[in-house]
Amino acid sequence: MYKRQDEASIAAILAHELAHYYLRHSLYTFLEAEAGNFNRGIFDNGRPRGIFSVKNETQADSLAAVWIQKSGYNSEGLANAFRTMYRLERNRLKRYSEWTFKETTHPLSIKRLERMNEFINQHKNNLGANFLVDETKFNRLKEEVKPEILKRFLHSFDYSACIETAFKFHLFDPDNSTYIYYIMEGTRRKAYLNVDIWSKMFITNNYYDSTNVNGERHKELMTNHLFKKFDLDIVSIDPKDGMKLKARFYWRDTPKFTTYEEAYNFFYTLSVALKCEECVLSNALSYTEKADSSTRIKMLEKYLAFPSAKHKEYAEAVLNGTITKKLNNQKMTSFDGLNVIVEQGYETISLRDEKDLFTNVVDSTMRNQPNRKAVYLPLFKKTHLNDYTGLMALRDFSMTRTVSKGEKTELHILDPIYWEMFHKYNVNEIEFVFTRYYEVRAKDKSLASYQKVTAMDFNTLFGKTSHTKYFIMFISSVREVENGLMKFRHFNDENTLTSKENTSTQLSNIIRYELGMKEKKMKEADSKYANSRK
Repeated sequence: MYKRQDEASIAAILAHELAHYYLRHSLYTFLEAEAGNFNRGIFDNGRPRGIFSVKNETQADSLAAVWIQKSGYNSEGLANAFRTMYRLERNRLKRYSEWTFKETTHPLSIKRLERMNEFINQHKNNLGANFLVDETKFNRLKEEVKPEILKRFLHSFDYSACIETAFKFHLFDPDNSTYIYYIMEGTRRKAYLNVDIWSKMFITNNYYDSTNVNGERHKELMTNHLFKKFDLDIVSIDPKDGMKLKARFYWRDTPKFTTYEEAYNFFYTLSVALKCEECVLSNALSYTEKADSSTRIKMLEKYLAFPSAKHKEYAEAVLNGTITKKLNNQKMTSFDGLNVIVEQGYETISLRDEKDLFTNVVDSTMRNQPNRKAVYLPLFKKTHLNDYTGLMALRDFSMTRTVSKGEKTELHILDPIYWEMFHKYNVNEIEFVFTRYYEVRAKDKSLASYQKVTAMDFNTLFGKTSHTKYFIMFISSVREVENGLMKFRHFNDENTLTSKENTSTQLSNIIRYELGMKEKKMKEADSKYANSRK
């Protein structure tokens, strides 16, 4: 029997992406755009760009199918990818009020699956193998990656996806405390930002039901709990995997829970039986109201009694009220690589700083800045990958609009690793500097000019030219400052650079100036915030 999760499925996806490169689809998209063959306005007779993209996807599917067959892998691999896409589309439809999706940039998965099935039927006597490298290693890696998937959902603030995916993993492996932890943490953080979540139906609060009113179909938000029926559009698994579920008991007899609060309490009880220490910390942090402070203290003390507690120093700081007192009054200033955009005719071309020449600008900017520790993220990623991942989570959070319904959101309560990053580098603020360099070359529309720009290095780009150059920057920060704002963001106006001066020097001067303006505005905002809390 064909196995749904195997090397052939992964190989098929890689073959599809490689086919785009081999068929030079990005180049032909550019040429079509330069020829004016795409719509640009309501009076333009060009064809929609989406139609061209759908055609490219179909071509990549076809070439991938041929490559997979010749590689020795099972041709069902590509069909399996389309089956997975189809289940994801069904799940998405259940989340929205629409009844169907339209083709935009990709063909609908059901059409792609039909074409692939035709190909498989034509070659059913030569379908190939599911594994060519190592089945045992593949299955081990498949299990090892599951916690990483959940961690990514959690760090990207997709709490609903974290809860649903962790619960799906839990159904197949109910005694794995890792999945229970992520169900709890996803729920806790989601409810921390909106206390109303506790009383909502577990998972189904995100979905729609179809109803019939006067003979017409309508969609309404679901009011039933998850265990009313086993809905494959919500618990999105391959139907053939249904027999592998070890936790089918959830859909039998009286539901174990229906709301998020009931689910959280149920899984905490289960975590205690499975001796999940980090679940105890999660439970402690779920008590955010002042009236529950004594319960939180007891839970923190219980957590600290575990010799192998992962976040012991953090828990002690929360318990003792020294979260901000343990941090030095300094900043970590993190620079992304310079985002360079060249407008070439109708296309915009992104250039990469292959030699990290932007570090020269960063070094010049940060001279005589004793209160700041500079980090250049592209290089930091190569040497401090774990810390880089934590910084990326903080960077995303710094740009996310946080609307808290309930207690005031505190950075360290939302996620302990945030505070631990501050503590490790002994700072009370981490700021992220985003920069964009924009150059206009609208008159150059030839293919030769396009190729010349794509091959350009930053030394050439920063040289003196007659082209119009702009520089834009944005600063966001997250903070652990007593009586201060948790987040602050600062935008600057677009700067037009002059061709008569060194570009690198101009960039350094602008960044240094805007860092100073950000400090000034942040102090004013802190003062207003402190006065409002008196």
